[in-house]
Amino acid sequence: MPADEPVLEPIIVATDAPLRGPPDPFVTFKRALDDGVPWFLASLRAASDWTMSSEVFRRRRLHYLIGGEALDLVLVIERLAAAEAGRVDRAELRRLQFAGEPPPGVPEPTFAAALGQLRYKAYLNHFYGITVEEALLHLAELEAAKAGWLDAQSGRDPHLRIYGGSLGELLAAFGKARGSSVGPRLAWHDSKEFTYWLFRYRLLSQVPARVASDTKRALGHLRALRGVGPEDSPD
Repeated sequence: MPADEPVLEPIIVATDAPLRGPPDPFVTFKRALDDGVPWFLASLRAASDWTMSSEVFRRRRLHYLIGGEALDLVLVIERLAAAEAGRVDRAELRRLQFAGEPPPGVPEPTFAAALGQLRYKAYLNHFYGITVEEALLHLAELEAAKAGWLDAQSGRDPHLRIYGGSLGELLAAFGKARGSSVGPRLAWHDSKEFTYWLFRYRLLSQVPARVASDTKRALGHLRALRGVGPEDSPD
């Protein structure tokens, strides 16, 4: 997804601000395709109408909204594409799903305008709160592995490097915050909820300079993982 200029202080959508919009994004998507709009841009316009936080589709529970604030835009697009499967470029969709690479021809201003202000902010919450946070955790794991016995504490649990608490302590705090205990193995949706909770915890518990520095390093690592530039590339 377009994210050339990092937002080091992501805008959090309040949990009491529901996603509102026209009732049927599938109609929006189909009409845009009928009008000759490229499928990806059409899906963004349809996503601006998205209201479902979750649903069961083909025997699978899909969670589109994480923590009441973070919109999983790729999952929304996958769901829209399933309704018009024969009119979506499958290769482009796969690159979006597995490499985070959107089809060309949709610059950032167009991307944001098509989504609309509310969904765009919710998308940013997911991008920074889950995608980038996962990259930060992966980077911490690599750094802990390199440190080895010289830094035994961080080597045991990279969460200590970022959040100042062990994985077990953080899981316990996460469970307490949401009112239910959690085990060491989380379901896919719970894992995303936990990652987003870690992101919020980091924003609230660390000084802004540390938050900005870690986010910038994570963005560089994410670029390297996606093969779009070196980790120390300029913003």
